[in-house]
This record gives sequence, C-alpha cells and structure tokens, in this order.
Amino acid sequence: MQPINKIMKFEQVGSPLVTFALIAYKQEEFIREAVNAALAQEYQPLEIILSDDCSPDRTFEIMKEIVAEYSGPHHVRLNRNISNMGGIRHVFLLASMSNAEYFVLAAGDDISKPSRTAELVRMFEAPNVLGVCSGYDVIDENSVVVQKNCLAPNKNRMGDYFKLEKNKTFQVIQGSTSAYRKEIFFNLASIDAGYAEDNLLNFYIYANGGVVEQTSSSLVLYRQHANAVHHKVKILRSASDSEKQSYEDSQDGAKKIEAFKAILKFSSSTSLVNRGELEKDLKRYKIVCAWPLLNIFERICSIFGEIFLHKSYFLKWQAARIFGKFPKYQPKMLLEDVREKLGAKYEKL
Repeated sequence: MQPINKIMKFEQVGSPLVTFALIAYKQEEFIREAVNAALAQEYQPLEIILSDDCSPDRTFEIMKEIVAEYSGPHHVRLNRNISNMGGIRHVFLLASMSNAEYFVLAAGDDISKPSRTAELVRMFEAPNVLGVCSGYDVIDENSVVVQKNCLAPNKNRMGDYFKLEKNKTFQVIQGSTSAYRKEIFFNLASIDAGYAEDNLLNFYIYANGGVVEQTSSSLVLYRQHANAVHHKVKILRSASDSEKQSYEDSQDGAKKIEAFKAILKFSSSTSLVNRGELEKDLKRYKIVCAWPLLNIFERICSIFGEIFLHKSYFLKWQAARIFGKFPKYQPKMLLEDVREKLGAKYEKL
C-alpha cells in the first residue's frame, strides 16, 4: 500500500465527519470524471479516500495528477494497493482507514452528483438506519444518459430470509449509490466472501435489526460499459452457456449463504432471521454444484428424494439433467438458438 496524503484543514462544526471512498481498478478512461465528482462534493467536513486496486493501466497516475492540483476544502487521501485485493476486501480496507462516522462508497467509473453526500447523510437521522442508497441514472461509456430515475427494488430473495413486521419491508441496497454507518464494518472484516459487498452488508443490517432507506433522488450517474468491474452485463450465446453460468452462479450462491450464516454468529437480532429459507437455498446451490460429479444412479436417487420430500419446484431441473453435465434444457434459450440459426425461415414454421 502506498498512501499519499493531501491534507486540507477543516473544522467539524455541528456536522459529522464523513468519508467518501472512491474505489478504482483499470478505469483510466473514466477515473478523471469520477475523481472530479468526488472533489466537487458540497458536504463538509469530508474526508476523501481515492484508492486504486493495483491497476495495470494509468488509473493511479491520473488520480495523483488530479490530487496534486487540488486546492479545495476537503481532506484528501490517496492510496494504491501493492496487489489486487478484489472489490469486497478493498472496501473493508478503506473502511478501516476511515476516520469518519459515515462511509460513502463510489466506483471509479461512476459520477456522483455534488449533493450526493449531503443528501445521503441526512437519511441517517433514525438510529436504526444503518445503510442508505439513492436513485441513479444509467450512462454509457461516453457519459450519455440512457436511462433515468432508476431505483433498487424493495424486495428480492434475500428479503425472505427475514421475519419482518407487517408494516416493514426489506429494502435492497444499490451498491454504487450506497452509504453506511461505519460501525457495521467492525465485525465483517473476517468474513471471506468473493462477491459484491452490498449483498453482505444488506444481510448484516437486517440481521442486526437495522434497516436500509432509499431516496428516489438520482444522485449517481451509474456507468454501464463492456469492461465494467462490478456491473458487467453477461451475454449468454447458447443454452449450454446459460447452464454453465447457472452452475457458476450456484457456486457463488453457496459461498454467499455460508457467509450469511457466519454473520449470524455475531448478530444481535438472530431471531429475525428465517434460517429455514437460508438452508433451503444452500441445499439447492449445493445440488447444482455437486450434480456434474454424480453418476446416473445418484441422480435418480436425488430425484426420488425430491418426490418423497414433495419438493417439486426442483424436480423439473433435476429430471432434465439425469444425463450429462450441462444438457441443453432451457426452452427459451433453445428457442432463441433456433431463431438465430434459421433466421427468416423461422417465421414461416
């Protein structure tokens, strides 16, 4: 790690100190816009940490050039990791470097609007609000807005892992627009997880009786492009590609559930967690991961086990995969393959 400090004096008068952590990796095309947006934040007092995850391109050099010319009001710290840590470990490192009460995250290819930090900090008024996020506009590689006023959903599969009161909902946190009370990072550094940090933090917050709040204001220009690190669009060319992706996703899913279970060891509100739903998903992920290693007899036994246990939601998948690792069984994908191969002839069938 090569820390460089550009220290600007500030006085904390009334408002809490906030860390704005910008994480970059191989983003030399976009990092200038991202850094300038960080330095343009209207909130004070603000500690800005600009950190590069050992990029092989000019990402870090561009950061240094901008910081050397900066003479604004914010306290700026520049960091470069000596080796690539990966997203979630990089986030935990910067949280440990933070001196603030609140921790705002930004990606090196996105653009934060000047009011972003101030608007997010205002949302932490209630003590049980441990994480916040905002709306966002999607931009392309040329910074052209292609979709406006997007929001994270207030329900996904993770919401089923919690026993929430009838008047409460589970809010999915949108990682690229997120901010957190820094205290929630203290118990998470030991968790070994190879996926986006927002999933882990989302689970931790609700497992500890906290909530996530979202504002509909679009505070981030969220960039989608071919080389994006955290939000790459996966294009599947065939049904077998889709099967392989499903297998890899199940491997990641199993690791995620194991990490969630590890969080419960030091959570304060474990009674809120529906452990049965966690175990159900873990079992399904493990079946998918183990399937290529099973012989036909073991696969048939697994199918009969599903029948006797009345778990028919998984029976169709298993029955289609008695033979082979990744048989072409996904009707929608197969139909797309046929349409692509036959072209205009398909319409006449």
